[in-house]
Amino acid sequence: MKTLEVTSLPEVFFSIINKNDSYDFVLNPLHRCIEITYVAQGTLDFWIDKKKRQAHEGDVMCIIRNREIVVHSDEPICLHSFVMRLDYTYQENNANGLYLPFVTRFNPQIKNLHNMIDDIIYNFHQYKQSSARQIAQIMNILCEIDACNHAKKLKQIPGEVLLTEKAKKYIQKHIYKPITQHAVAEHLKITPEYLCRIFKKIHGDSLMKYVNKTKLEGIKNLMANENIHLYEAALIYGYKDPNYVSSLHKKLFGYNITEKAPK
Repeated sequence: MKTLEVTSLPEVFFSIINKNDSYDFVLNPLHRCIEITYVAQGTLDFWIDKKKRQAHEGDVMCIIRNREIVVHSDEPICLHSFVMRLDYTYQENNANGLYLPFVTRFNPQIKNLHNMIDDIIYNFHQYKQSSARQIAQIMNILCEIDACNHAKKLKQIPGEVLLTEKAKKYIQKHIYKPITQHAVAEHLKITPEYLCRIFKKIHGDSLMKYVNKTKLEGIKNLMANENIHLYEAALIYGYKDPNYVSSLHKKLFGYNITEKAPK
């Protein structure tokens, strides 16, 4: 799960209430920009990295404008939006960050978000600048989106939590052997697809990402504490190719396995 940590004060530079009989637009990348929008009317289709998603009436969108996004609607649509500049870091499983998914689905709690967004839009057109009050409002909106989505994540089905814990115990028991999603699912007597879905829902990482991270941490500890080479430690954890281990570590952690973790 990727989370966002704000590292500067936000400043609104654009806001609009956009009503159209149809909508067909390309949002170009904007450096250091995030757009907050709620759908007051209609349904909006959008494509991110060629994957189609939808936002329906009442939904709130948090759009990180770091890539091109295609948006489209064949029906009357009304969008309430503002765009802000700010510095941020966007990282995987950062416990200090805000969980801001692209779409937050409508529920009674969301209505308060609509009012907060409209207040930002009104203040922007009234005062034409970002005041201290407006900065506080923006941060409250981001925290509210985070709270809405964390509340949904807490509604976990006990059986799914139990299966995830059983999967993790199986992984720990067989950590020195090659592990596949199919083998774990077979042990739990469920389908690999169902296992994949519930593990990511409960844990945040996919099952195989969890397996690889756990093995890589073990390999690093062996190299540091037992003073053995990468290829030897990799073999102990079931990897035959040390080059693959090295590239996998760089992909998952962002630095070389032979280096110290960056502070």
